[in-house]
Amino acid sequence: MDCVDVSQLSEVRIESPVLLSDEDRWNDAKMTELESWKRNGVFVEVDDVGQDFLTCRWVLTEKPDRLKARLVVRGFEDPDINTVVKDSPTCSRDSFRIVVSVRAAYGWRVHSMDIRTAFLQGAPLKRELFVKPPPEAGSPPHKLWKLLRCAYGLTDAARHCYEQLKLVIVGTGFSISSMDPCLFYLKSEKSELLGILATHVDDFWWAGSDIFEARVIRSLREAFDVRSEQSPPFPHLGFNVEQTDSRIVLNMREFADSLQEIHIPKDDSSIDPTARRELRSAIGKLQWLASQSRPDIAYNLSRILANEKDRSRNDFIAVNKIMRKIRHTSDRCRLIFEKPELVSDWKIHVYSDSSLNNLPCGGTQSGFIVILTDNKNRPVLLNWKSQKLRRVVNSTICGEIIACVDAFDAAFLCQSILRELLAITVPIKCYTDNRSLVDNVFSTKVPQDKRLRVEIAYLRSMLESGSLSKLSWVPTRYQIADCLTKHSNKSADSLLGYLNEYPVQME
Repeated sequence: MDCVDVSQLSEVRIESPVLLSDEDRWNDAKMTELESWKRNGVFVEVDDVGQDFLTCRWVLTEKPDRLKARLVVRGFEDPDINTVVKDSPTCSRDSFRIVVSVRAAYGWRVHSMDIRTAFLQGAPLKRELFVKPPPEAGSPPHKLWKLLRCAYGLTDAARHCYEQLKLVIVGTGFSISSMDPCLFYLKSEKSELLGILATHVDDFWWAGSDIFEARVIRSLREAFDVRSEQSPPFPHLGFNVEQTDSRIVLNMREFADSLQEIHIPKDDSSIDPTARRELRSAIGKLQWLASQSRPDIAYNLSRILANEKDRSRNDFIAVNKIMRKIRHTSDRCRLIFEKPELVSDWKIHVYSDSSLNNLPCGGTQSGFIVILTDNKNRPVLLNWKSQKLRRVVNSTICGEIIACVDAFDAAFLCQSILRELLAITVPIKCYTDNRSLVDNVFSTKVPQDKRLRVEIAYLRSMLESGSLSKLSWVPTRYQIADCLTKHSNKSADSLLGYLNEYPVQME
Protein backbone atom coordinates (compact mmCIF):
# COMPACT_ATOMS: atom_id res chain seq x y z
CA MET A 1 0.00 0.00 0.00
CA ASP A 2 1.26 3.48 -0.83
CA CYS A 3 2.12 5.76 2.03
CA VAL A 4 -0.20 8.63 2.89
CA ASP A 5 0.99 12.09 3.79
CA VAL A 6 -0.88 12.84 7.02
CA SER A 7 0.61 16.28 7.50
CA GLN A 8 -2.55 17.92 6.20
CA LEU A 9 -5.10 15.75 8.04
CA SER A 10 -5.84 18.52 10.54
CA GLU A 11 -7.47 20.35 7.63
CA VAL A 12 -9.35 17.39 6.20
CA ARG A 13 -12.62 15.71 7.08
CA ILE A 14 -13.45 12.52 5.22
CA GLU A 15 -17.23 12.34 4.66
CA SER A 16 -17.18 8.81 3.29
CA PRO A 17 -14.67 6.01 3.76
CA VAL A 18 -11.92 6.79 1.26
CA LEU A 19 -8.38 5.56 0.88
CA LEU A 20 -5.93 8.38 0.22
CA SER A 21 -3.66 6.13 -1.82
CA ASP A 22 -3.20 8.57 -4.69
CA GLU A 23 -2.18 11.97 -3.35
CA ASP A 24 -1.93 13.41 -6.84
CA ARG A 25 -5.59 12.68 -7.54
CA TRP A 26 -6.64 14.52 -4.38
CA ASN A 27 -4.38 17.44 -5.26
CA ASP A 28 -6.02 17.61 -8.68
CA ALA A 29 -9.45 17.74 -7.01
CA LYS A 30 -8.26 20.57 -4.76
CA MET A 31 -6.87 22.51 -7.71
CA THR A 32 -10.21 22.12 -9.50
CA GLU A 33 -11.98 23.63 -6.49
CA LEU A 34 -9.55 26.52 -6.24
CA GLU A 35 -9.99 27.21 -9.95
CA SER A 36 -13.74 27.33 -9.39
CA TRP A 37 -13.23 30.00 -6.70
CA LYS A 38 -11.19 32.07 -9.14
CA ARG A 39 -13.52 31.56 -12.09
CA ASN A 40 -16.56 32.69 -10.09
CA GLY A 41 -14.79 35.72 -8.65
CA VAL A 42 -15.29 34.61 -5.05
CA PHE A 43 -12.31 36.55 -3.65
CA VAL A 44 -9.64 39.11 -4.27
CA GLU A 45 -6.20 38.81 -2.70
CA VAL A 46 -5.26 41.63 -0.29
CA ASP A 47 -2.46 42.42 2.14
CA ASP A 48 -2.73 41.15 5.68
CA VAL A 49 -2.61 44.34 7.76
CA GLY A 50 -4.06 42.85 10.92
CA GLN A 51 -7.65 42.25 9.81
CA ASP A 52 -9.72 39.63 11.59
CA PHE A 53 -10.01 36.61 9.34
CA LEU A 54 -11.74 33.25 9.07
CA THR A 55 -9.95 29.98 8.50
CA CYS A 56 -10.99 27.21 6.13
CA ARG A 57 -10.65 23.47 5.72
CA TRP A 58 -10.88 20.84 3.03
CA VAL A 59 -13.80 18.40 2.89
CA LEU A 60 -12.92 15.39 0.74
CA THR A 61 -15.56 13.06 -0.64
CA GLU A 62 -15.22 10.06 -2.89
CA LYS A 63 -17.98 10.05 -5.50
CA PRO A 64 -18.74 6.99 -7.67
CA ASP A 65 -17.19 8.68 -10.70
CA ARG A 66 -14.75 11.21 -9.25
CA LEU A 67 -12.98 12.63 -6.23
CA LYS A 68 -14.49 15.81 -4.87
CA ALA A 69 -12.66 18.42 -2.80
CA ARG A 70 -14.65 21.24 -1.25
CA LEU A 71 -12.98 24.27 0.37
CA VAL A 72 -15.18 25.18 3.32
CA VAL A 73 -14.93 28.31 5.44
CA ARG A 74 -15.33 27.78 9.16
CA GLY A 75 -18.60 29.67 9.42
CA PHE A 76 -18.75 29.46 13.21
CA GLU A 77 -15.88 31.97 13.28
CA ASP A 78 -18.01 34.56 11.42
CA PRO A 79 -18.37 37.67 13.65
CA ASP A 80 -21.79 38.36 12.08
CA ILE A 81 -23.13 34.86 12.65
CA ASN A 82 -25.91 36.03 14.98
CA THR A 83 -27.11 38.94 12.85
CA VAL A 84 -27.01 37.87 9.19
CA VAL A 85 -30.15 36.59 7.47
CA LYS A 86 -29.63 32.84 7.17
CA ASP A 87 -32.93 31.41 5.98
CA SER A 88 -33.18 30.08 2.45
CA PRO A 89 -36.33 28.55 0.92
CA THR A 90 -36.75 25.23 -0.84
CA CYS A 91 -39.76 24.13 -2.85
CA SER A 92 -42.47 22.75 -0.55
CA ARG A 93 -43.86 19.26 -1.01
CA ASP A 94 -47.30 20.63 -1.87
CA SER A 95 -45.88 22.85 -4.61
CA PHE A 96 -43.63 20.11 -5.94
CA ARG A 97 -46.51 17.63 -6.32
CA ILE A 98 -48.72 20.25 -7.93
CA VAL A 99 -45.91 21.09 -10.36
CA VAL A 100 -45.64 17.42 -11.35
CA SER A 101 -49.44 17.25 -11.74
CA VAL A 102 -49.42 20.24 -14.08
CA ARG A 103 -46.55 18.80 -16.11
CA ALA A 104 -48.41 15.52 -16.50
CA ALA A 105 -51.57 17.38 -17.51
CA TYR A 106 -49.78 19.37 -20.23
CA GLY A 107 -47.79 16.37 -21.42
CA TRP A 108 -44.52 18.24 -20.93
CA ARG A 109 -41.29 16.29 -20.61
CA VAL A 110 -39.71 16.88 -17.20
CA HIS A 111 -36.08 17.91 -16.93
CA SER A 112 -33.54 18.29 -14.16
CA MET A 113 -30.70 20.80 -14.14
CA ASP A 114 -27.88 20.71 -11.59
CA ILE A 115 -25.86 23.90 -11.01
CA ARG A 116 -22.14 23.39 -10.38
CA THR A 117 -20.75 25.04 -7.20
CA ALA A 118 -24.00 27.01 -6.86
CA PHE A 119 -22.99 28.69 -3.59
CA LEU A 120 -19.96 30.23 -5.31
CA GLN A 121 -22.27 31.74 -7.92
CA GLY A 122 -24.43 33.47 -5.33
CA ALA A 123 -25.27 37.15 -5.00
CA PRO A 124 -22.35 39.53 -4.16
CA LEU A 125 -21.43 39.72 -0.48
CA LYS A 126 -22.45 43.02 1.11
CA ARG A 127 -20.28 42.71 4.21
CA GLU A 128 -16.54 42.57 4.72
CA LEU A 129 -15.04 39.15 5.41
CA PHE A 130 -11.47 37.93 5.08
CA VAL A 131 -10.24 34.35 4.79
CA LYS A 132 -6.79 32.89 5.32
CA PRO A 133 -5.90 31.02 2.09
CA PRO A 134 -5.17 27.28 2.28
CA PRO A 135 -1.53 26.25 1.65
CA GLU A 136 -2.56 24.62 -1.65
CA ALA A 137 -3.49 28.05 -3.07
CA GLY A 138 0.17 29.07 -3.10
CA SER A 139 -0.58 32.62 -1.96
CA PRO A 140 2.39 34.77 -0.92
CA PRO A 141 3.02 35.25 2.81
CA HIS A 142 1.05 37.96 4.60
CA LYS A 143 -1.82 37.77 2.13
CA LEU A 144 -5.53 37.25 2.84
CA TRP A 145 -8.57 36.68 0.64
CA LYS A 146 -11.30 39.30 0.79
CA LEU A 147 -14.56 37.53 -0.03
CA LEU A 148 -16.65 39.07 -2.80
CA ARG A 149 -19.21 36.25 -2.77
CA CYS A 150 -20.36 33.80 -0.14
CA ALA A 151 -18.42 30.57 0.21
CA TYR A 152 -19.32 27.14 1.47
CA GLY A 153 -19.53 27.08 5.26
CA LEU A 154 -20.91 30.60 5.77
CA THR A 155 -24.33 30.55 7.38
CA ASP A 156 -25.83 32.90 4.79
CA ALA A 157 -24.35 31.17 1.73
CA ALA A 158 -27.60 29.40 0.86
CA ARG A 159 -29.52 32.70 1.10
CA HIS A 160 -27.11 34.47 -1.27
CA CYS A 161 -27.35 31.54 -3.66
CA TYR A 162 -31.16 31.79 -3.71
CA GLU A 163 -31.11 35.57 -4.21
CA GLN A 164 -28.87 35.21 -7.26
CA LEU A 165 -30.98 32.39 -8.69
CA LYS A 166 -34.12 34.47 -8.21
CA LEU A 167 -32.54 37.52 -9.85
CA VAL A 168 -31.54 35.57 -12.96
CA ILE A 169 -34.77 33.57 -13.24
CA VAL A 170 -37.03 36.60 -12.86
CA GLY A 171 -34.82 38.45 -15.33
CA THR A 172 -35.72 35.91 -18.03
CA GLY A 173 -39.42 36.73 -17.66
CA PHE A 174 -40.58 34.37 -14.93
CA SER A 175 -43.10 35.26 -12.26
CA ILE A 176 -42.59 34.08 -8.66
CA SER A 177 -45.45 32.25 -7.04
CA SER A 178 -46.96 34.21 -4.18
CA MET A 179 -47.49 30.87 -2.41
CA ASP A 180 -43.97 29.48 -2.73
CA PRO A 181 -40.78 31.52 -3.32
CA CYS A 182 -39.13 28.54 -5.06
CA LEU A 183 -41.88 28.10 -7.63
CA PHE A 184 -41.50 30.08 -10.88
CA TYR A 185 -43.78 30.14 -13.91
CA LEU A 186 -43.95 31.81 -17.33
CA LYS A 187 -47.15 32.85 -19.09
CA SER A 188 -47.87 34.20 -22.55
CA GLU A 189 -49.48 37.54 -23.28
CA LYS A 190 -52.79 35.65 -23.34
CA SER A 191 -52.07 34.32 -19.81
CA GLU A 192 -51.46 30.81 -21.08
CA LEU A 193 -48.95 28.80 -19.06
CA LEU A 194 -45.79 28.25 -21.11
CA GLY A 195 -43.54 26.63 -18.55
CA ILE A 196 -42.85 26.03 -14.92
CA LEU A 197 -39.70 25.72 -12.83
CA ALA A 198 -39.10 24.66 -9.22
CA THR A 199 -35.80 25.05 -7.36
CA HIS A 200 -34.32 23.01 -4.53
CA VAL A 201 -31.03 24.64 -3.54
CA ASP A 202 -28.89 24.02 -6.65
CA ASP A 203 -31.31 21.70 -8.48
CA PHE A 204 -33.82 22.98 -11.06
CA TRP A 205 -36.89 21.00 -12.08
CA TRP A 206 -38.48 22.39 -15.21
CA ALA A 207 -40.89 21.60 -18.00
CA GLY A 208 -42.57 23.64 -20.68
CA SER A 209 -43.21 24.32 -24.33
CA ASP A 210 -40.54 24.62 -27.04
CA ILE A 211 -40.85 28.40 -26.81
CA PHE A 212 -40.23 28.18 -23.08
CA GLU A 213 -37.05 26.15 -23.53
CA ALA A 214 -35.70 28.36 -26.30
CA ARG A 215 -36.44 31.62 -24.53
CA VAL A 216 -35.81 30.82 -20.89
CA ILE A 217 -33.83 27.66 -20.29
CA ARG A 218 -31.17 28.69 -22.78
CA SER A 219 -30.68 31.91 -20.80
CA LEU A 220 -30.27 29.94 -17.57
CA ARG A 221 -27.65 27.73 -19.18
CA GLU A 222 -25.72 30.84 -20.16
CA ALA A 223 -26.09 32.49 -16.74
CA PHE A 224 -24.96 29.52 -14.62
CA ASP A 225 -22.25 26.91 -14.76
CA VAL A 226 -24.43 23.84 -15.30
CA ARG A 227 -22.97 20.52 -14.14
CA SER A 228 -25.55 18.20 -15.69
CA GLU A 229 -29.02 17.98 -17.21
CA GLN A 230 -31.27 14.95 -17.20
CA SER A 231 -34.62 13.77 -18.49
CA PRO A 232 -36.53 10.65 -17.33
CA PRO A 233 -35.58 8.25 -16.06
CA PHE A 234 -33.35 9.98 -13.50
CA PRO A 235 -32.97 10.16 -9.69
CA HIS A 236 -34.24 13.25 -7.88
CA LEU A 237 -34.49 13.87 -4.11
CA GLY A 238 -34.77 10.19 -3.27
CA PHE A 239 -37.17 9.36 -6.12
CA ASN A 240 -36.57 7.67 -9.44
CA VAL A 241 -38.47 9.80 -11.95
CA GLU A 242 -40.21 7.86 -14.71
CA GLN A 243 -42.39 9.31 -17.48
CA THR A 244 -44.56 8.06 -20.34
CA ASP A 245 -46.95 9.94 -22.60
CA SER A 246 -49.80 9.38 -20.12
CA ARG A 247 -48.23 9.56 -16.67
CA ILE A 248 -45.33 10.57 -14.45
CA VAL A 249 -44.27 8.25 -11.63
CA LEU A 250 -42.05 9.17 -8.69
CA ASN A 251 -40.77 5.82 -7.50
CA MET A 252 -39.02 5.06 -4.20
CA ARG A 253 -38.79 1.31 -4.59
CA GLU A 254 -35.00 1.29 -4.69
CA PHE A 255 -34.85 3.14 -1.37
CA ALA A 256 -37.51 0.90 0.17
CA ASP A 257 -35.69 -2.26 -0.89
CA SER A 258 -32.49 -0.98 0.75
CA LEU A 259 -34.08 -0.81 4.24
CA GLN A 260 -32.67 -3.30 6.73
CA GLU A 261 -34.13 -4.54 10.01
CA ILE A 262 -32.28 -3.53 13.15
CA HIS A 263 -30.97 -5.62 16.03
CA ILE A 264 -33.54 -6.15 18.82
CA PRO A 265 -32.11 -5.96 22.38
CA LYS A 266 -32.78 -8.84 24.75
CA ASP A 267 -34.60 -6.57 27.19
CA ASP A 268 -35.08 -2.89 28.05
CA SER A 269 -31.93 -2.78 30.16
CA SER A 270 -29.85 -3.83 27.12
CA ILE A 271 -30.68 -0.66 25.18
CA ASP A 272 -27.29 1.07 25.03
CA PRO A 273 -26.33 4.28 23.13
CA THR A 274 -25.37 2.28 20.05
CA ALA A 275 -28.80 0.63 19.94
CA ARG A 276 -30.49 4.01 20.38
CA ARG A 277 -28.52 5.46 17.46
CA GLU A 278 -29.46 2.52 15.28
CA LEU A 279 -33.11 2.96 16.24
CA ARG A 280 -33.04 6.70 15.51
CA SER A 281 -31.47 6.04 12.13
CA ALA A 282 -34.13 3.49 11.21
CA ILE A 283 -36.94 5.79 12.35
CA GLY A 284 -35.46 8.63 10.31
CA LYS A 285 -35.48 6.51 7.15
CA LEU A 286 -39.07 5.45 7.75
CA GLN A 287 -40.11 9.04 8.45
CA TRP A 288 -38.64 10.09 5.11
CA LEU A 289 -40.60 7.36 3.36
CA ALA A 290 -43.81 8.21 5.27
CA SER A 291 -43.53 11.88 4.31
CA GLN A 292 -42.81 11.20 0.63
CA SER A 293 -44.89 8.26 -0.56
CA ARG A 294 -46.28 6.05 2.24
CA PRO A 295 -48.90 7.80 4.39
CA ASP A 296 -50.15 4.40 5.59
CA ILE A 297 -47.21 4.03 8.02
CA ALA A 298 -47.35 7.58 9.41
CA TYR A 299 -49.54 6.82 12.44
CA ASN A 300 -47.50 3.82 13.61
CA LEU A 301 -44.38 5.97 13.40
CA SER A 302 -46.09 8.69 15.45
CA ARG A 303 -46.67 6.24 18.27
CA ILE A 304 -43.05 5.12 18.21
CA LEU A 305 -41.86 8.74 18.28
CA ALA A 306 -44.11 9.45 21.25
CA ASN A 307 -41.96 7.04 23.31
CA GLU A 308 -38.68 8.79 22.55
CA LYS A 309 -37.84 9.55 26.19
CA ASP A 310 -38.67 6.07 27.42
CA ARG A 311 -37.45 3.57 24.85
CA SER A 312 -38.30 -0.09 25.23
CA ARG A 313 -37.65 -3.32 23.39
CA ASN A 314 -41.12 -3.03 21.89
CA ASP A 315 -40.04 0.05 19.93
CA PHE A 316 -37.39 -1.98 18.12
CA ILE A 317 -39.93 -4.70 17.37
CA ALA A 318 -42.41 -2.12 16.04
CA VAL A 319 -39.79 -0.54 13.76
CA ASN A 320 -38.81 -3.92 12.32
CA LYS A 321 -42.46 -4.73 11.70
CA ILE A 322 -42.82 -1.56 9.63
CA MET A 323 -39.55 -2.35 7.81
CA ARG A 324 -40.89 -5.76 6.80
CA LYS A 325 -44.15 -4.26 5.61
CA ILE A 326 -42.34 -1.70 3.48
CA ARG A 327 -40.06 -4.26 1.87
CA HIS A 328 -42.99 -6.57 1.10
CA THR A 329 -44.90 -3.70 -0.53
CA SER A 330 -41.97 -1.75 -1.97
CA ASP A 331 -43.67 -1.65 -5.38
CA ARG A 332 -46.23 0.71 -3.81
CA CYS A 333 -43.67 3.24 -2.59
CA ARG A 334 -44.53 5.65 -5.37
CA LEU A 335 -46.61 8.64 -6.40
CA ILE A 336 -48.53 8.42 -9.67
CA PHE A 337 -49.52 11.48 -11.71
CA GLU A 338 -51.92 10.57 -14.50
CA LYS A 339 -52.59 12.87 -17.45
CA PRO A 340 -56.23 14.07 -17.15
CA GLU A 341 -58.45 14.56 -20.17
CA LEU A 342 -59.14 18.14 -19.03
CA VAL A 343 -57.72 20.07 -16.08
CA SER A 344 -61.17 21.60 -15.70
CA ASP A 345 -62.31 18.14 -14.52
CA TRP A 346 -59.97 18.25 -11.54
CA LYS A 347 -61.40 18.12 -8.02
CA ILE A 348 -59.68 18.21 -4.65
CA HIS A 349 -60.98 15.62 -2.19
CA VAL A 350 -60.07 15.97 1.48
CA TYR A 351 -60.52 13.28 4.15
CA SER A 352 -59.98 14.21 7.79
CA ASP A 353 -60.14 12.19 11.00
CA SER A 354 -59.13 12.26 14.65
CA SER A 355 -58.93 9.78 17.50
CA LEU A 356 -59.52 11.11 21.01
CA ASN A 357 -56.80 10.52 23.64
CA ASN A 358 -55.32 7.53 21.81
CA LEU A 359 -51.64 8.49 22.08
CA PRO A 360 -49.40 7.11 24.86
CA CYS A 361 -49.07 10.63 26.26
CA GLY A 362 -52.85 11.03 26.38
CA GLY A 363 -52.95 13.33 23.37
CA THR A 364 -55.35 13.16 20.45
CA GLN A 365 -54.11 12.08 17.05
CA SER A 366 -55.36 13.90 13.97
CA GLY A 367 -54.84 13.12 10.32
CA PHE A 368 -55.89 14.14 6.85
CA ILE A 369 -55.22 13.35 3.24
CA VAL A 370 -55.58 15.69 0.24
CA ILE A 371 -56.12 14.12 -3.18
CA LEU A 372 -56.48 15.60 -6.65
CA THR A 373 -58.73 13.56 -8.97
CA ASP A 374 -59.82 13.73 -12.60
CA ASN A 375 -63.11 12.70 -14.23
CA LYS A 376 -62.09 9.04 -13.90
CA ASN A 377 -61.42 9.43 -10.16
CA ARG A 378 -57.73 8.64 -10.66
CA PRO A 379 -56.00 10.05 -7.56
CA VAL A 380 -52.91 12.21 -7.23
CA LEU A 381 -51.64 12.45 -3.67
CA LEU A 382 -50.98 16.11 -2.85
CA ASN A 383 -50.64 16.24 0.93
CA TRP A 384 -51.20 14.22 4.08
CA LYS A 385 -50.51 14.51 7.76
CA SER A 386 -50.64 12.32 10.85
CA GLN A 387 -49.77 14.18 14.02
CA LYS A 388 -50.76 15.05 17.57
CA LEU A 389 -53.63 17.54 17.56
CA ARG A 390 -52.43 21.13 17.92
CA ARG A 391 -54.38 21.67 21.17
CA VAL A 392 -55.91 19.68 24.00
CA VAL A 393 -59.54 18.72 23.43
CA ASN A 394 -62.09 17.12 25.72
CA SER A 395 -64.51 15.65 23.20
CA THR A 396 -64.51 13.73 19.95
CA ILE A 397 -66.36 16.48 18.07
CA CYS A 398 -63.69 19.04 19.03
CA GLY A 399 -60.94 16.84 17.66
CA GLU A 400 -62.84 16.10 14.46
CA ILE A 401 -63.60 19.74 13.69
CA ILE A 402 -60.02 20.93 14.32
CA ALA A 403 -58.71 18.10 12.10
CA CYS A 404 -61.17 19.13 9.40
CA VAL A 405 -60.04 22.77 9.57
CA ASP A 406 -56.38 21.75 9.27
CA ALA A 407 -57.23 19.52 6.32
CA PHE A 408 -59.14 22.26 4.53
CA ASP A 409 -56.27 24.72 5.05
CA ALA A 410 -53.88 22.29 3.34
CA ALA A 411 -56.31 21.82 0.46
CA PHE A 412 -56.92 25.58 0.17
CA LEU A 413 -53.19 26.13 -0.38
CA CYS A 414 -53.22 23.57 -3.22
CA GLN A 415 -56.30 25.22 -4.71
CA SER A 416 -54.61 28.63 -4.54
CA ILE A 417 -51.43 27.43 -6.29
CA LEU A 418 -53.47 25.81 -9.08
CA ARG A 419 -55.49 29.01 -9.48
CA GLU A 420 -52.32 31.04 -9.75
CA LEU A 421 -50.78 28.74 -12.37
CA LEU A 422 -53.80 27.77 -14.44
CA ALA A 423 -56.38 30.49 -13.72
CA ILE A 424 -58.94 27.86 -12.68
CA THR A 425 -60.65 27.22 -9.36
CA VAL A 426 -60.55 23.54 -8.49
CA PRO A 427 -63.47 22.70 -6.16
CA ILE A 428 -62.65 21.33 -2.70
CA LYS A 429 -64.81 18.62 -1.17
CA CYS A 430 -64.26 17.60 2.47
CA TYR A 431 -65.33 14.26 3.91
CA THR A 432 -65.63 13.01 7.50
CA ASP A 433 -67.10 9.91 9.11
CA ASN A 434 -68.32 11.97 12.10
CA ARG A 435 -71.99 12.97 11.66
CA SER A 436 -71.84 15.45 14.54
CA LEU A 437 -69.26 17.51 12.70
CA VAL A 438 -71.51 17.96 9.68
CA ASP A 439 -74.57 18.57 11.87
CA ASN A 440 -72.78 21.27 13.88
CA VAL A 441 -71.58 23.13 10.80
CA PHE A 442 -75.02 23.19 9.17
CA SER A 443 -76.97 23.70 12.41
CA THR A 444 -77.97 27.02 13.96
CA LYS A 445 -77.31 25.68 17.44
CA VAL A 446 -74.39 27.19 19.33
CA PRO A 447 -71.90 24.66 20.78
CA GLN A 448 -70.89 25.01 24.43
CA ASP A 449 -67.16 24.98 23.64
CA LYS A 450 -66.42 28.64 22.88
CA ARG A 451 -63.22 27.99 20.94
CA LEU A 452 -65.11 25.45 18.86
CA ARG A 453 -67.45 28.20 17.71
CA VAL A 454 -64.53 29.88 15.96
CA GLU A 455 -63.60 26.71 14.04
CA ILE A 456 -67.23 26.12 13.04
CA ALA A 457 -67.68 29.73 11.95
CA TYR A 458 -64.56 29.39 9.80
CA LEU A 459 -65.89 26.29 8.00
CA ARG A 460 -69.26 27.98 7.47
CA SER A 461 -67.63 31.05 5.98
CA MET A 462 -65.59 28.88 3.59
CA LEU A 463 -68.77 27.13 2.45
CA GLU A 464 -70.59 30.44 1.98
CA SER A 465 -67.73 31.95 -0.04
CA GLY A 466 -67.45 28.86 -2.25
CA SER A 467 -63.85 28.15 -1.26
CA LEU A 468 -65.18 24.90 0.19
CA SER A 469 -67.63 23.35 -2.24
CA LYS A 470 -68.90 20.53 -0.10
CA LEU A 471 -68.71 19.12 3.43
CA SER A 472 -70.31 15.72 3.83
CA TRP A 473 -70.39 12.55 5.90
CA VAL A 474 -69.11 9.22 4.56
CA PRO A 475 -69.32 5.74 6.11
CA THR A 476 -66.18 4.65 7.94
CA ARG A 477 -65.44 2.05 5.24
CA TYR A 478 -64.84 4.95 2.84
CA GLN A 479 -62.80 7.02 5.33
CA ILE A 480 -59.37 6.55 3.77
CA ALA A 481 -57.75 8.76 6.42
CA ASP A 482 -58.68 6.30 9.17
CA CYS A 483 -55.21 4.69 9.18
CA LEU A 484 -53.65 8.12 9.87
CA THR A 485 -55.20 8.28 13.35
CA LYS A 486 -55.35 4.69 14.54
CA HIS A 487 -53.81 1.28 13.91
CA SER A 488 -55.88 -0.37 11.19
CA ASN A 489 -54.36 -2.80 8.71
CA LYS A 490 -57.62 -2.87 6.78
CA SER A 491 -57.72 0.91 6.42
CA ALA A 492 -54.02 1.07 5.50
CA ASP A 493 -54.46 -1.61 2.82
CA SER A 494 -57.55 0.20 1.55
CA LEU A 495 -55.61 3.47 1.23
CA LEU A 496 -52.73 1.80 -0.61
CA GLY A 497 -55.17 0.03 -2.89
CA TYR A 498 -56.98 3.25 -3.68
CA LEU A 499 -53.77 5.11 -4.53
CA ASN A 500 -52.47 2.30 -6.75
CA GLU A 501 -55.56 0.62 -8.19
CA TYR A 502 -58.05 3.49 -8.52
CA PRO A 503 -61.37 2.22 -7.14
CA VAL A 504 -64.05 4.65 -8.27
CA GLN A 505 -65.95 5.09 -5.00
CA MET A 506 -65.43 8.63 -3.74
CA GLU A 507 -68.65 9.76 -2.12
